[in-house]
Amino acid sequence: LLQTIEMFEVITQSQPQDYQSLEILKEAYTKLGREDDVVTTSRSIAQAYVQLGQLSSAILEYESILQRRPDDADVLAALGEIESKASSLSGHPPIMELAEPVDRVQPTEASLDRMGGGKKIATDIDEGKATMHKLFVDSKLISQGDFDLCWQTPNLHLPPGRALDPFIQLLAEKGTVPIEKSLKLLSEKARLGFLPLDKYDADLDLARSFPVETCQRWCVLPFDRMSKSILVDNLRAARAFLFEAMGHVEDELWAGRDAPSGPTTQSARLACTHAANVSMHVVDSIHNTAGTTAIRMDSPLERKLRDSRGCATHRWVAHPLYAESGRILLGHEPTAEFAGTGGPAPAAG
Repeated sequence: LLQTIEMFEVITQSQPQDYQSLEILKEAYTKLGREDDVVTTSRSIAQAYVQLGQLSSAILEYESILQRRPDDADVLAALGEIESKASSLSGHPPIMELAEPVDRVQPTEASLDRMGGGKKIATDIDEGKATMHKLFVDSKLISQGDFDLCWQTPNLHLPPGRALDPFIQLLAEKGTVPIEKSLKLLSEKARLGFLPLDKYDADLDLARSFPVETCQRWCVLPFDRMSKSILVDNLRAARAFLFEAMGHVEDELWAGRDAPSGPTTQSARLACTHAANVSMHVVDSIHNTAGTTAIRMDSPLERKLRDSRGCATHRWVAHPLYAESGRILLGHEPTAEFAGTGGPAPAAG
């Protein structure tokens, strides 16, 4: 945890408006009980929000400081400045034009008949409104008015005609909550990672296989079917090679040899190196997909990342051993360690 603090202190010193790094730093201070550092970091977060024009977020951050220190004069003064600034802007409020989606038009009897209105459409679908209300309104992140303005309820009777704008996107466009903060909140509460779509190898065939109206109505796009399979395939292939190579080692030892033969030793060392490095890359991919939530000390991925990298850097399976295996496969004589003597040659003297 101290290493995490040291790293993010350096980041925030060079990038004082990086409120995401400041949030991580604040949480680390909280876990260590460093109250003064928590308050100082909260000030920095609030100041970053002010500089970015996110006044409502800045107010929330300052109010969190007042919960700890109700008489903090600097915070009270900063809140006064923000309220004054907000009041000066309220005379010319920004206009956000929300296109009226066609799904708000109530269907007529005739239109329902033409669409097969005899079918009964389910009305008890959980669209996530209650959960999002709890996360954003009950937590005091936004007001009820902001929620009502940005939440769009799909109409199940008519085709949507276009993809509805996501709730958190509308919050960001209105200037209520930055998109990064909403994504961070959802990732933390759901304990799921977020990966930008433009950085993903999307499975377009899978995406095209789903009904257009369903994707538009709920603003969803299934796009991943291959990546998990690739990770699993790589891991299973490495595991199969490892079991095969170590099986040959076991067979030779059971047959009475004091140590595996040269070719068996070389195959086993290559299999072990390959298995360790493939496992490390698989964990890296999962950890990267999970985003910043994975670097927290209470995340199981944080420990798995360290373990997988620790194993892959062990001398017996470290990545540089690929070079020695390649040299042998190209016809060069193996060193004593790979020649079937049971280990490296003893040191001279």
